[in-house]
Amino acid sequence: MEPTRPNSRHPQAHAEQHASVMASPVSMLLKPLTSPYSKNTKIRSFLSSLQRLSPDINIWPHPIGFRNGTQRLNWARTFPYLREYSYFKECFRDKGPGPMWVGLFITAVESWVGKSSLADWHVWAAIIISPDPPATGKRLLIYDCDGPDVDFGSCRAGEALTLPVQRQLWANNDIRFCQLWRSHYDLQTFGRQQCMKNTCEFLINAVRDPPHVEVMSDGREVIRGFSRIIKA
Repeated sequence: MEPTRPNSRHPQAHAEQHASVMASPVSMLLKPLTSPYSKNTKIRSFLSSLQRLSPDINIWPHPIGFRNGTQRLNWARTFPYLREYSYFKECFRDKGPGPMWVGLFITAVESWVGKSSLADWHVWAAIIISPDPPATGKRLLIYDCDGPDVDFGSCRAGEALTLPVQRQLWANNDIRFCQLWRSHYDLQTFGRQQCMKNTCEFLINAVRDPPHVEVMSDGREVIRGFSRIIKA
């Protein structure tokens, strides 16, 4: 039996409205999950259904919760169900041959050290896009419905990415990244305590209409719903 799980807590930030990353309609055949504490069987079933929606996209079949195996082991002593969550190296060791990889992340808001049986979790997503033609690295897109409102042209990764694990993903050595993008701040989703629902809806739309780079007449690269962090 899984332990009783508390309500999720989200990071706080400033407010200003931007374009929503979830513009396309959500499929009525695939309902988003609503809780960060959904049972693993339901999460895996959702991810499996996503994969069937778009076989050409590599969707990691398990929730991702940790940077490494040691971190997972520490948390699993209190939350045994977390043994089924993946960590970075597991995901990237078998990323698949396709041009796009998608992962659903459920990560702790705070450090494991000193935590009781209660913990706060946040749900977000990452998409890795292989450039075409191949370049020196891959593009990392992070969707976070509670991402703070920042000036993407002048901020650094530490300001745009609120969770340490997000910054660790960008800095990890298993995949060489050349660009970091983050979803726009959205007043309709920010701080609404619905990170699982919002992230699932984003993923449904992302596999139906995959994000891609458009080159503007002035040479700028644009990905709908995301902004590039120039000083990453």
